[in-house]
Amino acid sequence: MKQTFGEYMRARRAKLGLTLRQFCLYAELDPAYVSRVERDRRPAPSDQAMLRKWAINLKINLNSQDWELFSDLASLSAGRVPSDILSDSELSEKLPMLFRTLRSDQPNEDALNEIVEIVRRG
Repeated sequence: MKQTFGEYMRARRAKLGLTLRQFCLYAELDPAYVSRVERDRRPAPSDQAMLRKWAINLKINLNSQDWELFSDLASLSAGRVPSDILSDSELSEKLPMLFRTLRSDQPNEDALNEIVEIVRRG
């Protein structure tokens, strides 16, 4: 199931039982800005320190898969490739080939799921 950064963030906040205003009060954030982010009207913060602050206030462990998902969704919301992918020179060199393949072949959902499974198996 496709999930956006805003959807993920709103679900995490709700799971903690926090209203938007409560979360913003604890995290010292502007409720109007956070509301726009949660509704996917604005991208997630690009500043990693700010993103970590949001994660901490959402009780996301920074050494967890939840953090990886949170960080990945944040990058995607801003139209960026996640920084840990870009920092791996061997992997990042292959990204243009992957992008060209995806553009030219335009795989359907089944084919994309198959690609993901191949990557997972290594």
